[in-house]
Amino acid sequence: LYDAPAVYKYSFNVEDGYEAEMTAFLEDYMETADPSMSYLSAQAARESSEATQRMIRLVGGFVGLIFGLAGILNLTNTLITTVLTRRREFAAMESVGMTRRQLTGMMVWEGVYYAAGACLLGLVLAAALDLTLVKSMVDSMWQFTFRFTLAPALAACGVLLAVSAAVPVLALRYFHKGSIVEQLRAAE
Repeated sequence: LYDAPAVYKYSFNVEDGYEAEMTAFLEDYMETADPSMSYLSAQAARESSEATQRMIRLVGGFVGLIFGLAGILNLTNTLITTVLTRRREFAAMESVGMTRRQLTGMMVWEGVYYAAGACLLGLVLAAALDLTLVKSMVDSMWQFTFRFTLAPALAACGVLLAVSAAVPVLALRYFHKGSIVEQLRAAE
């Protein structure tokens, strides 16, 4: 197809410690032998890909933050709705001897169970997606290195567990006021 074929791309490895010598050789070769050629070292490619990495982290972090806030709001809504719809049940439990402390503990554990289930499911899905989808995407780009981590998912679980323990306490304190008789009347 070509009268004067030329090398389009040539990749090679340089042993550690010889990168500076090879860079000097390539720069001299391009100046003297063929000024139309150019080269890209692995280090230069990594440096140029840092902007891409920052953009991916920024966009991924922002999307993760949005999903995280939606999840926390959903859990908060579920726990507050549970307290509101079960006011009569709570008043009946108190009328037969359950203390407010026991009631609060029961609701805190219920919220923690919700969050723990979401965390377990989230960790399994995060690990599965990380080891399949993300790994295959990263492996297709030579300048990136794949590192498996569940640190962001574990941090999200910590926040979710803390919220799931705090919301029932605050909801019961705010919505569960008055004597048992007043609570039974208000629930009707």
